[in-house]
Amino acid sequence: MMVCVFHFTHHKDEAGIFMAEGSFMKYICYLGHHGVNVFFVISGFVIPYSMYQSRYELMHAAKFITKRLIRLHPPFVLSMMLYGVMEIAYWAKGGYQITYDWPRIGHNFLLTAKFFDNDWFQDVYWTLAIEFQYYIFIALAFPLLFSANRWLSHLLLILIPLTTCLLGYDEKHIFFFHAPIFAIGMGAFLLKIQRINSIQFLAYVAYNAILTLNEITEEGAFFAVATALVIVYAEFRNRLTEWVGDVSYSLYLTHGFAGSQLMYYTGRYCEGALQKILLLTTAVVISILFAWVFAKVIEGPSMRWSQMIKYKRKEVLPPPHESP
Repeated sequence: MMVCVFHFTHHKDEAGIFMAEGSFMKYICYLGHHGVNVFFVISGFVIPYSMYQSRYELMHAAKFITKRLIRLHPPFVLSMMLYGVMEIAYWAKGGYQITYDWPRIGHNFLLTAKFFDNDWFQDVYWTLAIEFQYYIFIALAFPLLFSANRWLSHLLLILIPLTTCLLGYDEKHIFFFHAPIFAIGMGAFLLKIQRINSIQFLAYVAYNAILTLNEITEEGAFFAVATALVIVYAEFRNRLTEWVGDVSYSLYLTHGFAGSQLMYYTGRYCEGALQKILLLTTAVVISILFAWVFAKVIEGPSMRWSQMIKYKRKEVLPPPHESP
């Protein structure tokens, strides 16, 4: 929802910019782009926690990646097709010749666009590319994160975040640039399963927050720390938050199609702060409703297909002197 608000308030068309530059409202809505950092911390916590509950082992790496692809890629590809149809329609409306940039299409599909200087069809896809790089990393690193030798867990959360110091902002399409933010979520996971204590957790959070503050953004560090503290120390659960969670991935994928179209066609007619706030609210609501339909029709089957893939356990044989 933070990312939605950020994108909608930064809407721009031939009539100009939706929110006036320098306004307090524009600044508050600008903070919405830190929803990405919230998302990365949650992933740093949720993915290893799910692997832990599933008793993940390194031999499951291929199945883990396959499950993630089946869970997330079909809805992503369908959303990409929606944006493709929308782009073709705008080209046709403007009387331009329609051309197909196959390298761009291919690298968007593979989530490798920025590694080959191609543009995304939708800006939000860069975070999904980071997420899949993280899946590959955690599939290989989880045995160290959950090693019997706890010093390996400590070293992982200390050394891996330092990779952000080796990368510049123009390399933010690489997972390791965001490693301190993910590591904050991983620290919350280790505390949740009681592999570290609260003092160690807060030390990890402070360490990675400093790296985030120095190498990424000060505001990003604030939102990352706040997210981790909420995960660990706040407990709330109700039907509304469950429902929003159920449609959140579809909302992430499609808000640029649903709400942004409303902004495109009506934003130029809004005058005054009240009208703009009402339009912004309407765009968010429409995006959520569209995401709910998309989640039911498209994302739901992908989730069920992913759940059908089970990890095969090692068979533990009883000692010879015991009966089976």
